[in-house]
Amino acid sequence: MAFSVVAAVGRFVLSRWLDDHFILATGFLAAVAASWIGGFGPGLATLILSFLLITRAGVAGVLQIGGQPTRTEVVLYSVAGFGVAWLGGRMRSALAAAEVGRLAARERQERLDEALGERRGIQDEKERLLVEQSLMRAQAERQSATLAKLVHELQEKSAFTEAILRQVPSGIIAAEAASGGLVFRNDVAQRIARDPLEPGRSVTDSVERIEAVGFRPDGVPYHPDDWPLMRCLRTGEVVENEEIELRFPEGVSKTISVNAGPVLDASGRIVAAVTAFDDVTEARRGQDALVESENRFRRLAGAIPHIVWISNFDDSLEFLNNGWFDYTGMSAGATNSQDEWSSAIHPDDLDSVHEARRRALAACASYEVEYRIRGRDGVYRWFLGRGVPVCDEQGSPVSFFGTATDIDDRKRDERSARFLADVGAKLAAVVDEETTLREIAGLAVPFFADWCGVDLIEENHDLRRVAVTYDGSTPEDVVDVISHRYRFRTGAPHGLLGVVQSRQPDLVADVTDDILVAVAQNEEHLQALRAFNPRSYLCVPLIGRDGVLGAMSFATTSSGRRYDPKDLKLAMELAGRAAVAIENVRLYDRLRETDRRKDEFLATLAHELRNPLAPIRNAVLILRLKGSTDTDSQWAREVIERQVGHMSRLIDDLLDVSRITRNKLELRLDRVDLAAAVGDAVETSRPLLDSFGHELKLDLPTEPVVLLADRTRLVQVFASLLNNAAKYTDRGGVIALSVRLREHVVEISVKDSGIGIDPEQLPHVFEMFAQFTPSIDRTQGGLGIGLALVKGLVELHKGIVEARSAGLGAGSEFLVRLPLAASTAARGARTGPGDGSHADRPHSRVLVVDDSEDIAESLGRVLSLKGHEVHLAHDGEKAFALAGSLRPDFAVLDIGLPGMNGYELARAIRKQPWGRAITLIAVTGWGQINDRRRSSEAGFNHHLVKPVEPTTLLQLIGSPSSNS
Repeated sequence: MAFSVVAAVGRFVLSRWLDDHFILATGFLAAVAASWIGGFGPGLATLILSFLLITRAGVAGVLQIGGQPTRTEVVLYSVAGFGVAWLGGRMRSALAAAEVGRLAARERQERLDEALGERRGIQDEKERLLVEQSLMRAQAERQSATLAKLVHELQEKSAFTEAILRQVPSGIIAAEAASGGLVFRNDVAQRIARDPLEPGRSVTDSVERIEAVGFRPDGVPYHPDDWPLMRCLRTGEVVENEEIELRFPEGVSKTISVNAGPVLDASGRIVAAVTAFDDVTEARRGQDALVESENRFRRLAGAIPHIVWISNFDDSLEFLNNGWFDYTGMSAGATNSQDEWSSAIHPDDLDSVHEARRRALAACASYEVEYRIRGRDGVYRWFLGRGVPVCDEQGSPVSFFGTATDIDDRKRDERSARFLADVGAKLAAVVDEETTLREIAGLAVPFFADWCGVDLIEENHDLRRVAVTYDGSTPEDVVDVISHRYRFRTGAPHGLLGVVQSRQPDLVADVTDDILVAVAQNEEHLQALRAFNPRSYLCVPLIGRDGVLGAMSFATTSSGRRYDPKDLKLAMELAGRAAVAIENVRLYDRLRETDRRKDEFLATLAHELRNPLAPIRNAVLILRLKGSTDTDSQWAREVIERQVGHMSRLIDDLLDVSRITRNKLELRLDRVDLAAAVGDAVETSRPLLDSFGHELKLDLPTEPVVLLADRTRLVQVFASLLNNAAKYTDRGGVIALSVRLREHVVEISVKDSGIGIDPEQLPHVFEMFAQFTPSIDRTQGGLGIGLALVKGLVELHKGIVEARSAGLGAGSEFLVRLPLAASTAARGARTGPGDGSHADRPHSRVLVVDDSEDIAESLGRVLSLKGHEVHLAHDGEKAFALAGSLRPDFAVLDIGLPGMNGYELARAIRKQPWGRAITLIAVTGWGQINDRRRSSEAGFNHHLVKPVEPTTLLQLIGSPSSNS
């Protein structure tokens, strides 16, 4: 048993250098020693027990140490071991039998001698004794022969065993205790020690003859009596994995790992000792290099600004650098498993992290995933996680190596850039100051704040709050108190007034109760502020070209966000864009007012110019009726008549442009044959075309093309395009007018071979007073309002007009696209039943419900002026009854109605069979996501925020998808 344990321990120690080679060497040595001392039984038991202890089939497998021998090694081990055990048993049995025979013969001889002495005179007894002695001698000779044979066999087996031991890759030395001499050493021992170590020499002499000096790991040299073999012979000490550094005279050193054990007889007395040792110099150097490499890795992992981790296949964490502990505040003992590590990851990101890891394991490939990790302050930041599985030769993952890089600043910059881009897009689409500010406040919540307020400086220098938006987490009455009733206080350490006066931003990263007390105006205000519970506050001025326009205020509450200098930078950028938008809106308003006055001036001018034309024309008529034959008088009359007509057309164009600009031009829609309208236009333009000698080519479809249009205005459009082509084409040119049918539209082209249009002028040809660049003798330019009038008239007909030209000298083409009337469109694309919409009929029945009579009345008048049938109600119950009797197409409902509110009214209407087809439009002062969701859940089709642009409402009522 002891030899098996020594063999297992020795193999475990040598495993770091032998790896999976010579797995059963120590077991074989243990079997040799046991059979030598105990015979066949102990030798065989030691052979089997050593196999079980050393290989993974036994205890070593449970402890996951050792390796798995090959089939060849197992066969060799079994045959050689069994042979040695058998030889040891036979030898021991032979020796025991010989000893027993010798003792028996001696005893008989003694008895015989005693009998002969007593009965010397008796001859028969003497003869008997002689015979008996002869028999005993013969038996002794036979036993001696048997013993000699056994000794010979033992010598053969011993030589066989010695040959095996010489092949063991470890150095083996055996010594007798009685003589202190070496009885065996193999070549490996001689090679490692660099000394003959001849058997028969004493151990002490051999140690003294070794050239190398042995040193302990602590640098203390070995005394000759301290060597493991000497200690084992002297005290019976079992030595395991004792490392000795051998330093040779030429400066070379080796490190050996030594194991030694005593050989005991049946009485427990030390009769011999065996030592085995291996040269582990290279293994030790490799181990030292591995340790140094790991130390370098740990130093590198600790120096880089990333979190570095290594996990095993079972998700247990093998390594985390200091980056993890510094960021999360966790201790090393609290992050031993994947579950504990996952507790710091944002719950919303866990699934994506686990899924990325699962895919990487399945494919044994790297992965990348973005997720948030909670810091020691409780705030989550974004990280980019990268993981690489380490796989074995079969492609199975055994461990994971990964990093996590803080990308929160980058993500934050990206979100800020998108936010500012959205703001820019919104600001570019609005032309109303308050709408602009509401749009900005609506974008700021919840991306940047939980509450946002915008204040502007009035002409009397007072501050007026024009927009408030919040996330809905705070009660409405609390928001009303802090947003409208108490907005600022003179002399307060923080707040709106100080920002406006100083033109400097105010950042309060952490709002404390002391700050709330300092800014509160009274107890009610203080209680409201505490209920509002702001975490962080930020206020920035709106600074324009001419000074401070107002300020924007932001606060965080339920989100727990803490403002920092980066947030201040974003807020300043937002305020700068808002200030530019406000100034642009104001400039646009002034420009629009100037444009309106210009239109009024043109209309007045046209009216005043038209008055004197009537008497002039009458005078020309009188002259014609007089019938004067004077050539000069006739020429003068024709000139005046021609110029009066020209001026009349110019005045008509001016008036039409003015009406179109002010939306005062009304079309008289009717079904119009396009060919007839083109014919009228050609007839109108024929005198001008003929005067320039142009050739007009017409290409019209053979089938009738019907439009829903104002025929007079269509003739005006086509005639204007023909006249324009005639004026800008050299004499004798070619002008082509063609008509092409497309799906649902008709395309009219007027193409000429004239001077063309410069590419730089092409985008501006439809602008008011735009002029082409004619040659110096060109005198037909006009006022530059003809094409602007064409564009306005075409757009009134729901069409579009487009100008094309390859450049100067390449001619030009004007394309007009107009929608076909229903009967014509049906030939191109049939429409199914029920395909109509509210836009298909000129009037709709509209129910307007608002508890404010002024709002209801004014909105009703707007809709009535547009030709709609309008009915008014001022509370929910009356509105429900009126809706049941009227069955309106549209219902415009206020939310805050007395009695039955707007949500309840909408639900009640939707429950009725007649109410399912009504388009419900909510009009309310609340415009957050939650408010819009409640409107949708109540059954509203649309949600508008007060004050509503009338044009927006009119578009909804006239939109083909209004009832969707």
